[in-house]
Amino acid sequence: MIEHNNKYIYAVLILTIFGSIFFYGETAYSQPAVEKQSNEKSEKKKADKNDKTQSTAKQSDSLSANISDSLSINTSDSTEAAKDTIVRMPFSRHGRTLLLKDSDYMSISKRDIQFANYSSVSDLIYEFSDVYPLSLGMFGQFNSFSFLGGMPRDVSINYDSRIISDPAFGSYNPEQIPTETFENIEIFIGSEAVILSDNSSGALLNIQEAQHNTKTPYTRIFFSQAGYEYLNSDGTFSQNFARDWNITAGFRNVSTVGRFSNSELESWNVRGILRWSPSDRTTFSLTENFTHHFIGTGGGVSIDNSYDLNNDGNIDVYDALEAQPVFPRSDKRAIRHDLTLKVSSLLSADSSEAFSGSIFLSNTEWDNYTFPVTIDDTTASHYQKYNSSYYGAEGKFEENLNEVLYLAFGGNGIIYNVPGTSFSDPWNGLSAAAFGYGVLSLHEGLDLSGGVRFKSIYGNNMLSYGAGALFKLSGDMKIKADLSLSDRFPTPVEGFGLDNERHLLGLVNFNWAIGSAMISGSAFARYIHNPILAEAVFDTSGALVNSTFKNEDSREIIGGSLTYSNDLINGMILDNDRVHIRVKIQTRLSTAGGINDNRFPAFAGSVDSYYQMQIQRSILIVGFSFYMQSAFNGEQYVPQTRAYIPYAREKAISINGIDAYLKTRLGNAYVRITYQNLLSSGYYYVPVYPQLDGNMRITISWSFFD
Repeated sequence: MIEHNNKYIYAVLILTIFGSIFFYGETAYSQPAVEKQSNEKSEKKKADKNDKTQSTAKQSDSLSANISDSLSINTSDSTEAAKDTIVRMPFSRHGRTLLLKDSDYMSISKRDIQFANYSSVSDLIYEFSDVYPLSLGMFGQFNSFSFLGGMPRDVSINYDSRIISDPAFGSYNPEQIPTETFENIEIFIGSEAVILSDNSSGALLNIQEAQHNTKTPYTRIFFSQAGYEYLNSDGTFSQNFARDWNITAGFRNVSTVGRFSNSELESWNVRGILRWSPSDRTTFSLTENFTHHFIGTGGGVSIDNSYDLNNDGNIDVYDALEAQPVFPRSDKRAIRHDLTLKVSSLLSADSSEAFSGSIFLSNTEWDNYTFPVTIDDTTASHYQKYNSSYYGAEGKFEENLNEVLYLAFGGNGIIYNVPGTSFSDPWNGLSAAAFGYGVLSLHEGLDLSGGVRFKSIYGNNMLSYGAGALFKLSGDMKIKADLSLSDRFPTPVEGFGLDNERHLLGLVNFNWAIGSAMISGSAFARYIHNPILAEAVFDTSGALVNSTFKNEDSREIIGGSLTYSNDLINGMILDNDRVHIRVKIQTRLSTAGGINDNRFPAFAGSVDSYYQMQIQRSILIVGFSFYMQSAFNGEQYVPQTRAYIPYAREKAISINGIDAYLKTRLGNAYVRITYQNLLSSGYYYVPVYPQLDGNMRITISWSFFD
């Protein structure tokens, strides 16, 4: 529960609610509806005129299960200051993966998340997309996700279309991404991800930099407080300081003592964007993201080392007094700079040709303390401090030919400097990639896509390719089938003596609107040849100290999901209020060498239902969410190598204990109050990293000078 000595949060909450009503009540409620709609239509026409390729962040043809369930409304948005009529409009697609084409899967806009309960990008991915959460239960930890049965190293994470993954691990901690600094999160899956990104085996996330355009100061605050002394504060400032020039700056601080020993967090982020838009079709930006991220890497709860305080013969892994961490003395500190110079331009007046490119530099200072270190390296120090860095350039050219054929070509070159450590091999060298991608629109009801990507890294070469077909059966139904074949190289932490993984991934997605109801679903099958699997390394006492990696013959994963959402009741009290429900069912089956490894629950289901009422621009939402999953073993996470090793004990059927929430919008202020895990149920997604017990979270976001 929230500490009693932090009473100022209640004062902030009260001031926010009443301040919003006082300062914004007049403008929000007195403006005639006809005039307001006219202004919004005029604004939309102006944006469309300046950017013919601009699409809404919530795409109408998305195959996402949840994006259609967004609570966004069609009014001016408090996440962006009013457009400045004096200077040019910045190119709205600046920072996207492709300038002339959207993801066929999903794009999560900063406007879509205003009513979401989130503290990190991981939370947003869990809520808006079809993934299995690899949540470690506490804020700031390596809370990743499994797309289509893949693991974190199968996901490529980009910022403004350039890679930001840690080179030693081949993955990135999503908790380090500030949630208030993006315009959109693009998600590509299947062949598009394989072709458009490096070392992906089926999923690509691209963080598009935030865009603001205002001649008066734009300021936004985000504040959240929850149990275990969790505090999250974020501030953003933006202003056009000269014709065609904008500067945006922000900070974030997140901290918690953690629920269990050695799970604390102290994270700082300072960021800045300098943007120049010499024309309506061209934008340059220089961005800097500085992150100082410290976490206690306890490795979850060790059942063997925990205490039986009740002398009942049972270890309660959900009791902070009994539970003991796997690694009592282990932590990581990452001090990282990401510097990017980006350009995006429509080359022709009819927006049929475009170019985007960037040069970039990333440097991370790692401060790691690990005890024990390894059993095969007795000379290694418990404390290791080293730098890893990479720099390079990437670019793309795109063209639309008579609105029938879309083509994109591009590539990158990156120089890496990764030193050897007790847990990874050294790598100093050049990587290069080139790709070609195309979409053929045969008629309004069928789009065929496909392409190929060549990649050279770690002394290995690969050729990945894939194809897809999007069927638009009617205005209300879309089906996409996709097939891809790709390699994933072993990373320095896995060791270069291993063979490449070879992934064959097939998937089908559909989206069907029936009146106010939305039905969406997916099915996938993934076959991996020479999968790189981790196994535990124990010391002479039987304690886990590390992991090692090896190739197996094969791994197979099949799965699917089905989501139904609809308004059950409309106009119950007011003319425009509603009761909404969303039901999601997921299934996954994983085998290694033909034997069920029980990595995922065979069944998982959730129900989210809420009542929403709206009076002019003010909104009130009250609801609950429930989640359950069947028995599974799962894989234990080893923080030193970001590895997942088989776990021997099976977890019985579990539930999330029910989350209850209240969300409001008053003027430009959004307030979200959530009581998580009302029943204080004990459950986890990754063994044994218990999810939070019963606790309240209060979150406020406010664009107070908008």
